[in-house]
Amino acid sequence: MQKSFSLMLMNRTFGLLLLLMSISLAFALFSHEPGMPSFSNASTETSLHLFQKFGNYISGFMLWVFDLLTIPLLVLLGIWGVWMMILGFLPRWRLKLVFLLVFIIAAPLGVTDASGLWGKIINKEIFSLLSPDWHQWIALASMVVAGISYLLALTGLRSWVWGVVTLARSIKSVYSELVKRRRQHTVAQKEVADEERDVEDHVPTTDNFPTIRRPKKTPPKTKLKEIAKEKLRSLGVKNRYLSLI
Repeated sequence: MQKSFSLMLMNRTFGLLLLLMSISLAFALFSHEPGMPSFSNASTETSLHLFQKFGNYISGFMLWVFDLLTIPLLVLLGIWGVWMMILGFLPRWRLKLVFLLVFIIAAPLGVTDASGLWGKIINKEIFSLLSPDWHQWIALASMVVAGISYLLALTGLRSWVWGVVTLARSIKSVYSELVKRRRQHTVAQKEVADEERDVEDHVPTTDNFPTIRRPKKTPPKTKLKEIAKEKLRSLGVKNRYLSLI
Protein backbone atom coordinates (compact mmCIF):
# COMPACT_ATOMS: atom_id res chain seq x y z
CA MET A 1 0.00 0.00 0.00
CA GLN A 2 2.81 2.38 0.93
CA LYS A 3 4.66 1.51 -2.29
CA SER A 4 1.55 2.10 -4.40
CA PHE A 5 0.94 5.48 -2.74
CA SER A 6 4.55 6.52 -3.30
CA LEU A 7 4.37 5.47 -6.95
CA MET A 8 1.18 7.45 -7.55
CA LEU A 9 2.70 10.47 -5.78
CA MET A 10 5.79 10.20 -7.97
CA ASN A 11 3.66 9.91 -11.10
CA ARG A 12 1.57 12.93 -10.14
CA THR A 13 4.75 14.92 -9.48
CA PHE A 14 6.11 13.91 -12.87
CA GLY A 15 2.80 14.87 -14.48
CA LEU A 16 2.99 18.29 -12.83
CA LEU A 17 6.52 18.73 -14.18
CA LEU A 18 5.35 17.75 -17.68
CA LEU A 19 2.51 20.27 -17.52
CA LEU A 20 4.76 23.07 -16.25
CA MET A 21 7.41 22.25 -18.86
CA SER A 22 4.88 22.32 -21.71
CA ILE A 23 3.47 25.65 -20.50
CA SER A 24 6.96 27.16 -20.11
CA LEU A 25 8.08 25.95 -23.53
CA ALA A 26 4.87 27.22 -25.11
CA PHE A 27 5.41 30.63 -23.52
CA ALA A 28 9.02 30.67 -24.75
CA LEU A 29 7.88 29.60 -28.22
CA PHE A 30 5.26 32.30 -28.62
CA SER A 31 7.58 35.01 -27.22
CA HIS A 32 10.45 34.05 -29.52
CA GLU A 33 12.31 36.96 -31.10
CA PRO A 34 14.07 35.98 -34.37
CA GLY A 35 16.57 38.86 -34.10
CA MET A 36 17.68 37.98 -30.58
CA PRO A 37 20.57 35.64 -29.69
CA SER A 38 19.81 31.97 -30.39
CA PHE A 39 21.39 28.88 -31.89
CA SER A 40 20.52 30.13 -35.37
CA ASN A 41 21.39 33.78 -34.80
CA ALA A 42 24.75 34.93 -33.43
CA SER A 43 23.66 38.32 -32.11
CA THR A 44 25.47 40.46 -29.54
CA GLU A 45 22.29 41.88 -28.06
CA THR A 46 22.75 42.40 -24.32
CA SER A 47 19.47 44.07 -23.39
CA LEU A 48 17.82 40.74 -22.56
CA HIS A 49 17.94 39.31 -19.07
CA LEU A 50 18.96 35.73 -18.35
CA PHE A 51 15.48 34.14 -18.61
CA GLN A 52 14.75 35.86 -21.91
CA LYS A 53 18.06 34.66 -23.37
CA PHE A 54 17.47 31.13 -22.12
CA GLY A 55 13.89 31.07 -23.49
CA ASN A 56 15.02 32.45 -26.84
CA TYR A 57 17.74 29.78 -27.13
CA ILE A 58 15.29 27.00 -26.23
CA SER A 59 12.53 28.24 -28.55
CA GLY A 60 15.04 28.81 -31.34
CA PHE A 61 16.32 25.27 -30.97
CA MET A 62 12.79 23.80 -31.04
CA LEU A 63 11.86 25.81 -34.12
CA TRP A 64 15.11 24.82 -35.82
CA VAL A 65 14.58 21.09 -35.20
CA PHE A 66 10.77 20.69 -35.42
CA ASP A 67 9.45 24.08 -36.59
CA LEU A 68 5.61 24.10 -36.32
CA LEU A 69 5.50 20.47 -35.20
CA THR A 70 6.60 21.79 -31.83
CA ILE A 71 3.06 23.05 -31.11
CA PRO A 72 1.25 19.65 -31.23
CA LEU A 73 4.12 18.08 -29.30
CA LEU A 74 3.78 20.62 -26.49
CA VAL A 75 0.00 20.13 -26.42
CA LEU A 76 0.52 16.38 -26.17
CA LEU A 77 2.99 16.72 -23.29
CA GLY A 78 0.62 19.03 -21.43
CA ILE A 79 -2.33 16.65 -21.76
CA TRP A 80 -0.20 13.73 -20.65
CA GLY A 81 0.80 15.75 -17.60
CA VAL A 82 -2.87 16.45 -16.78
CA TRP A 83 -3.72 12.75 -17.14
CA MET A 84 -0.92 11.77 -14.77
CA MET A 85 -1.96 14.40 -12.23
CA ILE A 86 -5.59 13.22 -12.25
CA LEU A 87 -5.17 9.44 -12.47
CA GLY A 88 -1.77 9.04 -10.88
CA PHE A 89 -0.54 7.18 -13.97
CA LEU A 90 -0.62 7.38 -17.77
CA PRO A 91 -2.84 4.62 -19.22
CA ARG A 92 -1.01 2.45 -21.78
CA TRP A 93 1.97 4.78 -21.87
CA ARG A 94 4.05 2.36 -23.97
CA LEU A 95 1.40 2.31 -26.69
CA LYS A 96 1.13 6.09 -26.54
CA LEU A 97 4.88 6.41 -27.02
CA VAL A 98 4.66 4.17 -30.09
CA PHE A 99 1.91 6.35 -31.58
CA LEU A 100 3.97 9.45 -30.76
CA LEU A 101 6.95 7.97 -32.60
CA VAL A 102 4.73 7.19 -35.62
CA PHE A 103 3.47 10.79 -35.59
CA ILE A 104 7.00 12.22 -35.45
CA ILE A 105 8.03 10.09 -38.45
CA ALA A 106 4.85 10.45 -40.55
CA ALA A 107 4.06 14.13 -40.01
CA PRO A 108 7.19 15.53 -41.75
CA LEU A 109 6.34 13.53 -44.88
CA GLY A 110 3.03 15.42 -45.18
CA VAL A 111 4.17 18.90 -44.11
CA THR A 112 7.75 19.18 -45.28
CA ASP A 113 7.98 22.96 -45.13
CA ALA A 114 6.77 23.15 -41.51
CA SER A 115 8.78 20.35 -39.90
CA GLY A 116 12.22 21.93 -39.57
CA LEU A 117 15.51 20.08 -39.76
CA TRP A 118 13.90 16.81 -38.68
CA GLY A 119 11.44 16.98 -41.58
CA LYS A 120 14.20 17.61 -44.09
CA ILE A 121 16.14 14.58 -42.86
CA ILE A 122 13.08 12.30 -42.92
CA ASN A 123 12.04 13.49 -46.38
CA LYS A 124 15.51 13.05 -47.81
CA GLU A 125 15.95 9.54 -46.44
CA ILE A 126 12.48 8.18 -47.26
CA PHE A 127 11.66 9.90 -50.54
CA SER A 128 15.06 8.94 -51.93
CA LEU A 129 13.97 5.29 -51.70
CA LEU A 130 10.77 5.83 -53.66
CA SER A 131 9.88 6.81 -57.19
CA PRO A 132 8.88 10.47 -57.70
CA ASP A 133 5.49 9.29 -58.95
CA TRP A 134 4.70 8.03 -55.45
CA HIS A 135 5.74 11.14 -53.53
CA GLN A 136 2.34 12.84 -53.67
CA TRP A 137 0.47 9.72 -52.56
CA ILE A 138 2.97 9.05 -49.78
CA ALA A 139 2.58 12.62 -48.52
CA LEU A 140 -1.23 12.30 -48.46
CA ALA A 141 -1.15 8.93 -46.71
CA SER A 142 1.41 10.26 -44.21
CA MET A 143 -0.89 13.12 -43.25
CA VAL A 144 -3.73 10.68 -42.56
CA VAL A 145 -1.48 8.34 -40.56
CA ALA A 146 0.00 11.26 -38.62
CA GLY A 147 -3.44 12.59 -37.69
CA ILE A 148 -4.73 9.21 -36.52
CA SER A 149 -1.57 8.37 -34.58
CA TYR A 150 -1.61 11.78 -32.88
CA LEU A 151 -5.20 11.31 -31.75
CA LEU A 152 -4.39 7.83 -30.47
CA ALA A 153 -1.36 9.15 -28.60
CA LEU A 154 -3.51 11.96 -27.21
CA THR A 155 -6.52 9.99 -25.99
CA GLY A 156 -5.54 6.32 -26.18
CA LEU A 157 -6.91 3.48 -28.29
CA ARG A 158 -9.70 2.58 -25.87
CA SER A 159 -10.92 6.18 -25.63
CA TRP A 160 -10.80 6.49 -29.42
CA VAL A 161 -12.82 3.29 -29.93
CA TRP A 162 -15.26 4.32 -27.20
CA GLY A 163 -15.71 7.71 -28.87
CA VAL A 164 -16.36 6.14 -32.28
CA VAL A 165 -18.84 3.64 -30.81
CA THR A 166 -20.63 6.40 -28.87
CA LEU A 167 -20.85 8.56 -31.98
CA ALA A 168 -22.23 5.65 -34.01
CA ARG A 169 -24.85 4.91 -31.33
CA SER A 170 -25.87 8.57 -31.19
CA ILE A 171 -26.28 8.72 -34.97
CA LYS A 172 -28.30 5.49 -34.94
CA SER A 173 -30.52 6.79 -32.12
CA VAL A 174 -31.19 10.07 -33.92
CA TYR A 175 -31.93 8.26 -37.19
CA SER A 176 -34.33 5.84 -35.45
CA GLU A 177 -36.13 8.75 -33.81
CA LEU A 178 -36.49 10.54 -37.14
CA VAL A 179 -37.84 7.38 -38.80
CA LYS A 180 -40.30 6.87 -35.92
CA ARG A 181 -41.57 10.43 -36.14
CA ARG A 182 -41.88 10.17 -39.92
CA ARG A 183 -43.90 6.96 -39.58
CA GLN A 184 -46.17 8.51 -36.93
CA HIS A 185 -46.71 11.56 -39.14
CA THR A 186 -47.64 9.33 -42.12
CA VAL A 187 -50.08 7.28 -40.01
CA ALA A 188 -51.65 10.46 -38.61
CA GLN A 189 -52.11 11.89 -42.12
CA LYS A 190 -53.72 8.63 -43.28
CA GLU A 191 -56.13 8.60 -40.31
CA VAL A 192 -57.13 12.22 -40.97
CA ALA A 193 -57.74 11.43 -44.64
CA ASP A 194 -59.88 8.39 -43.72
CA GLU A 195 -61.93 10.44 -41.25
CA GLU A 196 -62.52 13.16 -43.86
CA ARG A 197 -63.62 10.50 -46.38
CA ASP A 198 -66.05 8.97 -43.86
CA VAL A 199 -67.49 12.40 -43.06
CA GLU A 200 -68.01 13.14 -46.76
CA ASP A 201 -69.76 9.78 -47.28
CA HIS A 202 -72.23 10.35 -44.38
CA VAL A 203 -73.08 13.99 -45.04
CA PRO A 204 -76.70 14.15 -46.41
CA THR A 205 -77.28 15.98 -49.69
CA THR A 206 -79.45 19.12 -49.70
CA ASP A 207 -80.94 18.50 -53.15
CA ASN A 208 -84.11 16.87 -51.74
CA PHE A 209 -84.67 19.33 -48.90
CA PRO A 210 -87.84 21.46 -49.37
CA THR A 211 -87.43 25.22 -49.29
CA ILE A 212 -89.78 28.19 -49.51
CA ARG A 213 -89.28 28.64 -53.24
CA ARG A 214 -88.50 25.05 -54.14
CA PRO A 215 -90.78 22.11 -53.27
CA LYS A 216 -89.41 18.80 -52.29
CA LYS A 217 -88.01 16.98 -55.25
CA THR A 218 -89.73 13.82 -56.26
CA PRO A 219 -87.57 10.81 -56.91
CA PRO A 220 -87.25 10.05 -60.63
CA LYS A 221 -89.22 6.77 -60.44
CA THR A 222 -92.23 8.38 -58.70
CA LYS A 223 -92.27 11.24 -61.20
CA LEU A 224 -92.44 8.78 -64.13
CA LYS A 225 -95.43 7.02 -62.54
CA GLU A 226 -97.28 10.31 -62.15
CA ILE A 227 -96.68 11.21 -65.79
CA ALA A 228 -97.96 7.79 -66.92
CA LYS A 229 -101.11 8.12 -64.80
CA GLU A 230 -101.84 11.58 -66.26
CA LYS A 231 -101.59 10.23 -69.82
CA LEU A 232 -103.87 7.29 -69.03
CA ARG A 233 -106.36 9.58 -67.29
CA SER A 234 -106.43 11.79 -70.37
CA LEU A 235 -107.29 8.72 -72.42
CA GLY A 236 -110.29 7.99 -70.18
CA VAL A 237 -108.93 5.18 -68.07
CA LYS A 238 -110.76 4.92 -64.76
CA ASN A 239 -109.06 5.64 -61.43
CA ARG A 240 -109.56 2.14 -60.10
CA TYR A 241 -107.33 0.85 -62.88
CA LEU A 242 -104.82 3.63 -62.35
CA SER A 243 -104.35 2.58 -58.74
CA LEU A 244 -102.88 -0.68 -59.96
CA ILE A 245 -99.91 1.10 -61.50
